[in-house]
Amino acid sequence: MFNKLNDLSVKAYVKATNAVTNAKTKIKNEVKSFTEDERGVDGIIIAVLLLLVAVVLVAVFWEYISEWFGNLWDSIFNSAPDVSKDGAKGDVAVPGGN
Repeated sequence: MFNKLNDLSVKAYVKATNAVTNAKTKIKNEVKSFTEDERGVDGIIIAVLLLLVAVVLVAVFWEYISEWFGNLWDSIFNSAPDVSKDGAKGDVAVPGGN
């Protein structure tokens, strides 16, 4: 009886050890194939380079860009009609104003 229990425990241990070893090997192979896979790397490199070029262009032309945005901002606010509560200047009156 003890021999059968001993045999069963040894067989269970060996199967569990083999299962763990096989799982480790499979995971190791999957990680290795994942790290060696270079599909999609070209797209990432292109995206990073385009972003870098955009940042460099903004840095080089920052003075012109900020001046252009400033002029655009001024033209937006200077062309808007003045809004007053009482409409004394003949401008747009706000409803409910005193």
